[in-house]
Amino acid sequence: MSSDASNYDCRSQKGRRPGGAMSVGILLAALAVARTACADAVWPTIVLFDLPRNERRALERVACHPFNVGMRSSQGTRYETETSTFRASVSCAQHATLYGNPVIFERSCRYEGSWSCDEATEMVLARYPDRQVNISAKDVSLTDAYWIMSYFVLRKDMKRETVHDPRRPVQARPLDSCRVEAVAEEFHAVGEDQFHVECRSAKRRLKRLRSDGTTRYQQVPLPECATTDNPACVYGPALSVNEFRAASSDGK
Repeated sequence: MSSDASNYDCRSQKGRRPGGAMSVGILLAALAVARTACADAVWPTIVLFDLPRNERRALERVACHPFNVGMRSSQGTRYETETSTFRASVSCAQHATLYGNPVIFERSCRYEGSWSCDEATEMVLARYPDRQVNISAKDVSLTDAYWIMSYFVLRKDMKRETVHDPRRPVQARPLDSCRVEAVAEEFHAVGEDQFHVECRSAKRRLKRLRSDGTTRYQQVPLPECATTDNPACVYGPALSVNEFRAASSDGK
């Protein structure tokens, strides 16, 4: 295997497998942070590397062909001392669009003589005026997750985060990765829908209100909040999609 790669030593990595279920961009960011924080530790070194062409083709068949698409990108990771076992984070090619934004599958795969992959995560690569947010969803539709994130992003309620991905152009928009998950009914008032949003360094809670044929979204304080001096611990305005889209300079 070739290694064109960034290495890091970190006590926290002992016994853990590289890769996980992270998206490719988030994986690179996590490794970069750990490499800086743990530079003086002496533990097995994790290596980032580009997969050889034959392995990329084999991985593509397992990871992306079940969705009838090719592979968009991949990133191999392994311990420096290992040569026969390694992992790869995979982004498959676009298979759909959502309001003009690409929708893709990402998954984590492992090689032990042959490739096997974890369950794929579908996400929309949402391009906003001032950033890109890769949005995934659990127990909620990707469309709903997109509008829930748009409530926060278009009102500039969340600061922009940048996930460093060396494969993206330097001039690319700041990148973040967020997951939207429906909150179980026993944890909120009867008759309303609530959603938990978790990004790289921010969490939010939101409820969806339906009245007179109009759907509105409103931020509510996180349940663990004990103060109101945190932006995640206050109520936000109840707005329809058209109302918070109007908060964006170009209305996207």
